[in-house]
Amino acid sequence: MDDRQLVARLLEIGVAAFQTSRASYADPSADAHLHEVGAATIATWLEELGRYRLIGDVQPHFSRTGTGFRYQVTEEAVRIWSNQSTLERLLDQIVPIQPKYDIFISYASGDSALAIELKNDLEHQGLRCFMAEKDIPIATEWQDTIRAALLGSQRLLILLTPRSLNRPWVLMEAGAAWALGKELIPALVQVAISDLIDPIRRYQARVIETTAQRKAFIKELTST
Repeated sequence: MDDRQLVARLLEIGVAAFQTSRASYADPSADAHLHEVGAATIATWLEELGRYRLIGDVQPHFSRTGTGFRYQVTEEAVRIWSNQSTLERLLDQIVPIQPKYDIFISYASGDSALAIELKNDLEHQGLRCFMAEKDIPIATEWQDTIRAALLGSQRLLILLTPRSLNRPWVLMEAGAAWALGKELIPALVQVAISDLIDPIRRYQARVIETTAQRKAFIKELTST
């Protein structure tokens, strides 16, 4: 099930619950198409649907399969669901055709020179990389572009230095990648593994402080 199908199914079971009773909650864990989808992924898409005022109340829900969420849709969601062309336009907004990147590079602005070096080296080896400074055109709504790039990237390379270690946007991008089930690749420069926080600490990190270390890092990434 791709993201578009997932969003459509969340709306479908939500509308079905609403039509049964306005007080009813949809339970993704009880749906044959959704019961294996992780709670973090469900939460991400419910939040996104909430931005469009299609989700009302969301509550934690405990079932035999673990902790998850149950939710109610709004009248607006029911109205949109009843019109196929309106629904398709909505899905085009929520889940647009995603840019496809091999690696999303997350970094602090003060580390852009090193991030550019990594991007150039990886692309020289045939990998397509997203880097905000290079890939977001001027006057673009950058939050949506970053969100789309994260969704469309296979892996996230997080460049961790004393400048980026506690930067909110870097940590947010790492958290979003974790929630979406993306492979997280911590690259460390003058940062100790003990300085990392969860969930970043759970991933195998690489130190890239020297030219030799960076070359080995690039080789490792391009061989997997």
